[in-house]
Amino acid sequence: MKRYKHIPVAFAQLIINHPRIHLLFVFFIVAAIAPFIGTIQSRFSPRMWFDDGHPEIKRLDAFEKRFGNDQKIVVVLHHEKGIFQKPIIEAMKTITDQLWSVPDIIRVESLSNYNTITGQEDEILIAPLIPEDAILNTNFLKLKQAEALKDEVIPNYLLSKDATTTLIYGQLRPSIESDPRYPLIVQKTEELLTNFRHIEGLRFFLLGDAPGNTAFKEISASDNIKIVPFMVGFIIILLLLLFRSRMAVILPLLLAVLTIATTFGLLGALNFTFTSLLAAIPGILLAICLADSIHILASYYHFFRIDDFSARQAIEKSLIKNFGPTILTSISTAISFFSIMMTDISPVRALGCLAGIGTLLAWLFTYWLLGPIIVIFANRLDHGKTRKKAICKNTKEQRTIAYANFIYRWRFPIIIVFSLTFTVCLYLSSLNQVNSDPLKYFDTSVPIRKSSDFVSTKLDAMRGIEFVVDSGKNDGIKDPQFLRKLDDYLKWMLRDDDIVQARSVLDIIKKMNRTLNEGKQEFYSIPPLQTTVAELLFLYTMGLPQGMDLNNQFSLDHRYLRLRIIWKITTSKEAELKNSLLINEAEKRGLIVSAEGNVPMYLKMNQTIVSSFFKAMAMALVLVCFLIFCVFRDFKISLLSIFPNIIPLSFGGAIMYAKGTYIDIGTSLVATVCLGIAVDDTIHFVVNFKMLRQRGYSIYDAIKETFAITGMALMTTTVILVVGFGSFIFADFIPNQNFGILCAIVLLLALITDLIFLPAILFLGIKNGK
Repeated sequence: MKRYKHIPVAFAQLIINHPRIHLLFVFFIVAAIAPFIGTIQSRFSPRMWFDDGHPEIKRLDAFEKRFGNDQKIVVVLHHEKGIFQKPIIEAMKTITDQLWSVPDIIRVESLSNYNTITGQEDEILIAPLIPEDAILNTNFLKLKQAEALKDEVIPNYLLSKDATTTLIYGQLRPSIESDPRYPLIVQKTEELLTNFRHIEGLRFFLLGDAPGNTAFKEISASDNIKIVPFMVGFIIILLLLLFRSRMAVILPLLLAVLTIATTFGLLGALNFTFTSLLAAIPGILLAICLADSIHILASYYHFFRIDDFSARQAIEKSLIKNFGPTILTSISTAISFFSIMMTDISPVRALGCLAGIGTLLAWLFTYWLLGPIIVIFANRLDHGKTRKKAICKNTKEQRTIAYANFIYRWRFPIIIVFSLTFTVCLYLSSLNQVNSDPLKYFDTSVPIRKSSDFVSTKLDAMRGIEFVVDSGKNDGIKDPQFLRKLDDYLKWMLRDDDIVQARSVLDIIKKMNRTLNEGKQEFYSIPPLQTTVAELLFLYTMGLPQGMDLNNQFSLDHRYLRLRIIWKITTSKEAELKNSLLINEAEKRGLIVSAEGNVPMYLKMNQTIVSSFFKAMAMALVLVCFLIFCVFRDFKISLLSIFPNIIPLSFGGAIMYAKGTYIDIGTSLVATVCLGIAVDDTIHFVVNFKMLRQRGYSIYDAIKETFAITGMALMTTTVILVVGFGSFIFADFIPNQNFGILCAIVLLLALITDLIFLPAILFLGIKNGK
């Protein structure tokens, strides 16, 4: 480090001697980059997780070209006295008809256009369950209710078993060229439903992909509107109490605003797409900006008020003193973020890139903004300053002596307690599961969560997965041998308690065959001849209205067949296990089955994103350790400095296990963010300790003086971060809640570890010579 001692001095003096030029640098950078905020494009569909051309996107494109989009909007109608009442059936029919005109909806299915198959003499009649010209009297409606509940497909799909709830499905257009306009779809659907809210006792709910993706976008925005004012208000109060200066409030907040604005400008300039994951960037950068600026300001006010330097001298000494620790912490934090770019998950790469660049910008802006402004206004700051030198120094000396004595006296118990706790917490952390439930990402007060919770009390299940079965040849789906094999597979599948339905074109083929054979139930099966199967499908499609064909059930070459599996499963872990079980069973039966559509892509993303974060964390730990070693050329110090950052993460993992919180997108982000921020405290402590040791201080005196110099700044930044991240407890988006609360807990534990465990091992790790 001795070779680089002149660099902080030269850098600080350059800023002090040319303050206005450096301020212009800052505002030029902001003015050049921030306007690109206006070019930012957002995306909240499952496609946001992968780049165009990624194998998962190609698979989804192939599926949508064959069968269309598997995304939908679901309108749910509920009445305690039953759906089969004249005003409700009329409302359902009108909603079904008008939903076709909602933008990006290309197909609508409901009880009113569900086709029944009946036989009359030698004819097969295919007609809607509720014909257009039907007289909706009580007897007719009772008859139709009984018919609907008896059907093999309608219950738990279009109608609840108690007939009090019905569902209308609006299928969205394919998303190959661009995503459907989810907010517009929801808006137009809600406008449509307002015409029927006068019907007494009738309740409406919206479910599906369009309301879900819209809710992700709206909740991210509403959480920021709700949380940011609280965070900023608390920061203002704490900074005022700590420094008793308006400048100490304005400068950190101005620094944060300029850094965040520039980083989001880079988001637009680099053509990244804004996603819900990138909504974490303002909070991360706010924390980093506050940490950098508070270290500079704390040292400045120490030199200015206690050591009696002028404002110009105090800021120069502060910039020199903090140069090494702040640039080292900024580089180590940036390394933590850049390390997560080694993934094929697009938003994770964007997060790592932007957070890493933003961290470095925060350091640069801290020096080019705080130093010049204080220098420019130095004369005003010097005027009328108060001096409390003797009292402050005496009090501070007593506190640091008491602190050092406590650590030295109890160093062995401290190390034993932390080590045992770490071992237990590490074991508990290993028991955590990678899992998630997308609907439980929303608080119970959010409309889509309310809708989901209610409808789940009426239907056995609504969620599921799309399977595609390859018959192996063109027209293969008409082969009776293939169909019987598939039918046996579906019967096996339905014996699984988790699976409620397995819908496919087989239902139509078997119904048509039964109808041709006088409605006898034993003929609800696959016909023996391929020509018969082809004729049945042809007869059925001939009787369908426009827009209700079977193109979404099988491919045009009649090789691929689509299965829609409805199951009770709600979490990604269970879905992955069940998906593997079903596909393995299909292989045993000689069937070529694959999971397709948006759900498998979500499962793949969830698995990949979590593994990416943990690989990145391991890599970041190694790189940070290597960085510290390169700076200090001291392997022992480098190794010791890593432990205080692993221990808090293990504590956080144990807390997750105790709470029953899954490892998901939000909680896996905690590890990277906390490692990046928590290592800052360690580096500040170690850098000051090492510098004092090089000056000839004993370990005891070095630890005592390190606490005196950096202790208050570390505690202040941690309190701000804990309250800042802790304010996410008010969020409606549950991953934000988990992320904020866990970050707050881990950062608090990191401070405790740095101030207690780190000095205790320093007392043991190096020969004292006291």
